[in-house]
Amino acid sequence: MGGLGKTTLAQKIYNHSAIKTHFAGLAWVSISRKWQTDRVLQRILICLVPENKNSILNMETDKLVEYLLQI
Repeated sequence: MGGLGKTTLAQKIYNHSAIKTHFAGLAWVSISRKWQTDRVLQRILICLVPENKNSILNMETDKLVEYLLQI
């Protein structure tokens, strides 16, 4: 249901300094109604390892999952 403030609440938690100190990396990814697994994984990985963007964009879904589990 739209307009209840779910995204606003999630953003406040995501951006809170106390939260950021507990994690080595953070990724903010918006997911639409028509989402694709590989696109979501790519966006997460690019947030976490931006220097590997080109190789991430060329990976198959199974490789993206493996890579995410490694980091």
